Amino acid sequence: MEDMRTAESPAVGVMTVPDDYVKVRHSLFAEYENADDANPADVAATRAWHTTTPEAAAALAQIAETHAVCPLPAYDQNGLLIEPRLYASRLGGSTAIMRFELYHHSIWNRKDKNSLPIDTFSTRLVQLRIVIPPAGNPVTPRKRKPQPSDGFFGSFTPQKGFKRGDNGNDKENCGGPIKRPRFE
Repeated sequence: MEDMRTAESPAVGVMTVPDDYVKVRHSLFAEYENADDANPADVAATRAWHTTTPEAAAALAQIAETHAVCPLPAYDQNGLLIEPRLYASRLGGSTAIMRFELYHHSIWNRKDKNSLPIDTFSTRLVQLRIVIPPAGNPVTPRKRKPQPSDGFFGSFTPQKGFKRGDNGNDKENCGGPIKRPRFE
């Protein structure tokens, strides 16, 4: 990561944490462009979210009508989307694979032509998949309707109707393109 910096210039942002860690961010809420875009069902669902502090509940009620929820693109080890209320219990202490975008901006001081640029790094989470769940928190496949799956490995559980040697290349077994949720 050090190779990306301009020689002898200070670094600012996600690359400044010690031991070559990278901080990855995700915006959980996005502001509606029009106030009329708010769906009453989505507003009600946002207001009903579980919060751990009164301050968080007040802030959530305040932005429920002006912001849309952008769920974290996080999947458990079975490839199922993790619900927002389960983020802390499923992600804390787990080992995961992440896809993220790394942005680099070199900012120059226009007033001082002899100064070095400041390198600024930022990230955006694209997808996260748990490989090893946190200790003492096993996740078993549930008997529920299928949820959106990630594109890392597919499901770790056997699929109904799967035959040994079936690679799905013939037209009869092809289910068409995989539909994934859009996270922005």
